[in-house]
Amino acid sequence: MDGLALQVRLYCGGLVALSVFSALLLLWLGVTVLLNAERRTGGVLLVGLGAIAAGLFFLTHAIIAAESVEGSYQSPGPWWPVGWVALILAPYAWYIAALWHSGYWESGGSRLRREHRLLVFLSTLFSVAILAFLSVTRPVPSPMRLLGVYFVTTPTIFGIPGLVLLYPLFMAFCTCSSLFALQRPGPTGYVMQGPARSRARPWLLGATGCLLSVSLLMVLLLLWLVLYGGPNYLQMILDQPPLEAFWMDLTVNLPIVVAVILIGQAVVSYEIFTGKALPRRVLRSQWHYALVLAGGYSVAVGAGYALQFPTISVVVVTTTFLALALAVFGWRSHRERQRHFGALRSLVASEHSFGTLLGADASKSAQTPAPFAVLCRDVLGARVAYLIPAGSISTLVQRPLTYPENAGCPADATSVVNEFTSPEITSLALDPERWGGAIWAVPLWSARGLAGVFLLGEKSDAGLYSQEEIEIARSGGERLLDTLAVVSLARRLMLLQRQRYVETQVIDQQSRRALHDEVLPSLHAIMLSLQVAGVDESTAGALAQLGQVHRRLSALLREMPTGRASQVAELGLLGALRGMVSDEFSRDFDKVSWQIEPEAEERARSLPSLTADIVYYAAKEVIRNAARHGRGSNPAGPLSLAVEAVWRGGLELRILDDGVGLAGAQPGSAAGQGMALHGAMLAVIGASLEVSDGPSAGTTATIALPDGMWPEG
Repeated sequence: MDGLALQVRLYCGGLVALSVFSALLLLWLGVTVLLNAERRTGGVLLVGLGAIAAGLFFLTHAIIAAESVEGSYQSPGPWWPVGWVALILAPYAWYIAALWHSGYWESGGSRLRREHRLLVFLSTLFSVAILAFLSVTRPVPSPMRLLGVYFVTTPTIFGIPGLVLLYPLFMAFCTCSSLFALQRPGPTGYVMQGPARSRARPWLLGATGCLLSVSLLMVLLLLWLVLYGGPNYLQMILDQPPLEAFWMDLTVNLPIVVAVILIGQAVVSYEIFTGKALPRRVLRSQWHYALVLAGGYSVAVGAGYALQFPTISVVVVTTTFLALALAVFGWRSHRERQRHFGALRSLVASEHSFGTLLGADASKSAQTPAPFAVLCRDVLGARVAYLIPAGSISTLVQRPLTYPENAGCPADATSVVNEFTSPEITSLALDPERWGGAIWAVPLWSARGLAGVFLLGEKSDAGLYSQEEIEIARSGGERLLDTLAVVSLARRLMLLQRQRYVETQVIDQQSRRALHDEVLPSLHAIMLSLQVAGVDESTAGALAQLGQVHRRLSALLREMPTGRASQVAELGLLGALRGMVSDEFSRDFDKVSWQIEPEAEERARSLPSLTADIVYYAAKEVIRNAARHGRGSNPAGPLSLAVEAVWRGGLELRILDDGVGLAGAQPGSAAGQGMALHGAMLAVIGASLEVSDGPSAGTTATIALPDGMWPEG
């Protein structure tokens, strides 16, 4: 192979690589737009199908360029007229796509419609004229792909082929009109469209500028060919392409490749042609992978052709590259997913809400939790954020959450809640000066209506929020509000339950005092009076009834609580339990045994008062159930009770009886409800209650308190 032939093959190899690269990216973009479109409108179909058609054309161009060098080119097939029409209408289609993106058809009386009405008419007329001009000309049956267009040799205008003169002018007119439309867009159709347009505008303007440079290069090169090369030189190029033809074709293809990359960047970064309200992070990653795959594959194919490697060698190299690239992309995707899950782990992990319920300051539940800061800083990358409760949740979570913690929530922040009247409103643009730096409001909905509003400020990297990020903000905000509401509700229930305990103790003491100090002495005095006055048949029955009432009241006084809960702080948990069993349940069990480890008793004395009260009443409920249901249907059966307290990295209080067990308990009794209530109260403070059958007979109830329930120090 001589030097000239080697240069021709190298240029052709570069041309093949560029064509394959452009074809792969255009096919990927076209299919992606069609598959990911929110609604497949006319503009979406125009962009998607146009990109696919352009990709197929570049594949055809690579084949023709290679066949031109090999000299194996045959006569054009039936796709030839279709290719001509597609090439001629490409600038017009780009102008229509730019108008659709700019909002030309979204408002009938907009400024954009008034400014471009005449330009649309002229560009349509221009394209129809060129198509009509093409119908009366003879396309050159030559493999020459000069400057992106297959030209014709007849008729001529001032000695220049007609399409050689008209097509670059038509292309320049359409691209200039596209620049005008992109610089002055019309009204937006949805909230995020305005920012997306402004951020995507540099990419689209750059792509349009590249297309305009293609038209200018075409004009300059064509004029040079016609005016300085002469008609014979042009005919020679059309018959047998020399080296100059390939480097000129390569020169024109370079800005086209840049335009394709810029258009793809705008599509995946801001979803400008898919109709999506928000860009998606995963689509940007896929675009980067597509760039690497298309670049590596096209370089391998072009180099294999230029250096005349065997076909099987090219196949082996490209296959190896694809396998390695897929492996690397899978690894990168896994790393990205792990990083993303790591940032989200704090949102799905335990909130340790039970521990916050025992805090002395009820206002602490309204402070900014750590997961909210992680959500705003690490996941969303927001500079400022506000989580405002609304509806029924606002009665439980009364203060908005702010990030950073020292950021002051705007005074009128709650007024934005009234803007969301329907779940169809997914977001709302805000004035950052009025709303404390927040630029977007995202509603948080629940089954009962609006639960809150998430106000988001600008991202730390000045980018747009992706669709995944907004969904994470919505779900994370709803979960945080639910968690805070549950914590607040549980705290209030605990305070009410504790108040109920105190009121019950007061009532019990008052009732006991009234019965013991007033009612029983009065009854006793009446009985003595009757006995002194003499007992006859008429008073004997009344005296017997009064004696029966006196005995029942005395038994009731023995069964009533003696205020042991108030003695928990003085005697400790286990001491109060001993006194309660000896006073209230001494007649219910044949035998009561206690096995208390010294360390367990010492630890039980240092329990916080609220925790000790809840454990005390839970243990009392267990003992009461054993006394009432332990004998089953045999009231005279034997029944013993054993209480054990051990320390095993935490306090374990076990209450055992040798009664009939769980299987012999009466179904539907109120005992199960009481145990469930006390079990829930223990769970709220971080303890647990487990009831099971005993090792040999009866029932075993275990109350476990972990080591973390004791205050530090």
